[in-house]
Amino acid sequence: MSAYLDTYRSSRERILLLVRDLDDETASRTVPACPEWTCRDLVTHVASMPIAISVGDIPGEDGDAWIDSVLTANRSRSLDELATAWRDADEVLAAIIDGPGLALYYDLVVHEHDLRGALHRPGARAEPEVSMALQVSLDQLDQRVRGAGLAPLAVDVGDAVLRSHEGTPGCTITTDAWEALRGLNGRRTVDELRALPHDGDLERYLDPVAARFAFLTVGLDEV
Repeated sequence: MSAYLDTYRSSRERILLLVRDLDDETASRTVPACPEWTCRDLVTHVASMPIAISVGDIPGEDGDAWIDSVLTANRSRSLDELATAWRDADEVLAAIIDGPGLALYYDLVVHEHDLRGALHRPGARAEPEVSMALQVSLDQLDQRVRGAGLAPLAVDVGDAVLRSHEGTPGCTITTDAWEALRGLNGRRTVDELRALPHDGDLERYLDPVAARFAFLTVGLDEV
């Protein structure tokens, strides 16, 4: 089995467990990291994309419009219905998750922790999928880092050094994988990212990082 599919399922099942018994008020709570969504919306979002793909609804050139459309199409489903359809998508996920579907993996892991923040239920920060999603995130930064004429951006997570691309890093951030994942994906202010221990000229990497996800203006105060 693909390591991506295996750990994707782990993240999915944790999310479904988190929301299984939510009351309506909590399900309607705004997600601070995604203030346009409630907790219910966030779960529908991560479930609706694989569900849509599994029935042949493939994103076109306007990916944002597709994301909005599949979220809208699944909003009326109960959480139990979503869970069943989501799990039923595994056969299609298995065929794409190591390739074009890898973005679904990264999206799920990041949003699991957005949901945990909204519910004040931190956890699963040391799971292997966090480091795996961090590497996907660094891979997604590759072209922007290279385009800025910069050497690799690296993160030293203790037992490994992850890089945006091969070569000697121009900057190495030293922190745990979870904090790096949050910091490089629009879940920290620029000053919070600057405060992380690092070796090299981090300032030169801030624009490539912000080109993917803008830095927050107010921190999330995640603990």
